[in-house]
Amino acid sequence: MVKAVDVLCGMAVTPSVSSCLACLKVCIKKRNSLQAKRIHSFLILDKHTILLNGIVADYLVLALAKCGFIDEAHELSIALPSRSVFSWTAIISGYAECGRGDEGLNIYQCMLKDGVEPNVYTFVSLCKACGSLRDLDRGLDMHSEGIMKAFTCDAYVYNTLVSMYGKCGAILEAECVFNGMYHRNIVSWTAMLSVYADQGLAEKALQLYRQMQEDGVRSELLAFGIALDACSTLAEKKKLYLFKGQHNTREMSLEIGRALHSDSRRKGYFSDNLVGNTLLTMYSKCGTIEEAENVFGAMPHHDVISWTAMISAYVQHTQPEKALSLYKEMLKRQICLNDITIISILQASGETGCLEMAKVLHFDIVSVGYGHIPLVATTLIYAYGSCASMVDAETVFEELSKPDIVSWTACIDGHVGEGNAMGTLQMFYKLCVEGMRPSNLTFNSVLLVCSHVGLISEGHVIFQSMSIYYGISPDLKQYGIMIDLLGRAGDFKRVEDMLHRLPMKAGLTIWLCLLRACHTHGNVDLAKEAFHNATQLQPNQPSTYILMSNICADSKRKKYLL
Repeated sequence: MVKAVDVLCGMAVTPSVSSCLACLKVCIKKRNSLQAKRIHSFLILDKHTILLNGIVADYLVLALAKCGFIDEAHELSIALPSRSVFSWTAIISGYAECGRGDEGLNIYQCMLKDGVEPNVYTFVSLCKACGSLRDLDRGLDMHSEGIMKAFTCDAYVYNTLVSMYGKCGAILEAECVFNGMYHRNIVSWTAMLSVYADQGLAEKALQLYRQMQEDGVRSELLAFGIALDACSTLAEKKKLYLFKGQHNTREMSLEIGRALHSDSRRKGYFSDNLVGNTLLTMYSKCGTIEEAENVFGAMPHHDVISWTAMISAYVQHTQPEKALSLYKEMLKRQICLNDITIISILQASGETGCLEMAKVLHFDIVSVGYGHIPLVATTLIYAYGSCASMVDAETVFEELSKPDIVSWTACIDGHVGEGNAMGTLQMFYKLCVEGMRPSNLTFNSVLLVCSHVGLISEGHVIFQSMSIYYGISPDLKQYGIMIDLLGRAGDFKRVEDMLHRLPMKAGLTIWLCLLRACHTHGNVDLAKEAFHNATQLQPNQPSTYILMSNICADSKRKKYLL
């Protein structure tokens, strides 16, 4: 390829059309931006501009657009003496591919004003532009226009429409197009699978994959990978209704995943790292770390994603020592780390509470240049906090040029973990002075520390500030923390006020907290209400009866003494 372009650009005379086309087609196929620019520079010389007409000009516009030089491609097309539907479509497609769909749709209007009629490829590019914009209204208009121009008889167009509707979140429209296809190829099935996967509809993705197998369609690697991803998604859900009856999601996901694993061996997909890595994640999310280890051990070769997936699996299954051991093995083999690997290892370090390991990781992070990545820095703050080293955590925090609310909350949580109420509140007030907007998680942490050390007035003021200053409606958890705080202090008047303002019915945790407070302060009347509600929720919870029994016994003892 490079030699061919060297020969072309080294010509003293104007090259032939065929030699220019041959080089440009290779540039387009391989997306070789450097060689595309070289040919562009060569052809715009005065003695070669004779070629910048007709098919060579069209292919040069396409090559520049496909190689990411969409603005240069557009400028070139404007300078051409005449523009064909080919060059117009190349520009529209280029804008759609680089996320500038609006400009692509504007170019289409210019094309129509220029009297050039679109073709099927133009229509496909326009649909991609609508999809990139997530613009359903314009997508529907484009579909209607395609029907009028008889473009929608082509499978390529149908597949693009399915993808477009999927990106716009219009599942019913995507299904309607898919179900209306006379002939579906593997691209059609994969497009519909991708729509379901992108929208988190894992059950539908697996149903479609099963239908695909029943219809005798031979799945390709991409479709297979989507089905495996769907198993992972399902494993995180509560219940599954894929087949008749109700099933435990993890068990059903694991069953399907094992069947797909078996298929991967039979079809020769297992040697592909993408499949191996997806299997690793799937087994981890299904709760079978041993099978994830077996997959990792059987993989013919591991890339950084494989190592990271296995480390993440150990972290998820609270086996931080194994995660750290695998990390050390990565270093021995000189595997290049990525930010996700670093984050997983930091989480493992925090779980072990090993300060020495956290400092080693800190050094590694700085060495590989990941210290500036906010999520990495925030995870490092959490790790130091878990290792009870808030001095180091605050050093990392201070080095952040623009700490976000997650970083602030990480520091606050570190102080909470140490039981340092003063440090927690100082950090919170500093956050507010800096003009940051606290998140729900930030408020949870600060209210918890107030509850644990009995800071009633501070906790009440912070709770009130949620709605007054930040427009955040407190959730059930935050009301529960306040009820616990006020109950411990014996302020039952405000407790009852809180109970009447709850956004939803109180759970067992709130009623048990209230029972403990009633036991401490001898409030029998409120204890009866708390007991009644707790037993309604969970009649077989023994602690409810024990607490109420103690309250009644204390009450009788007091009456006897009086």
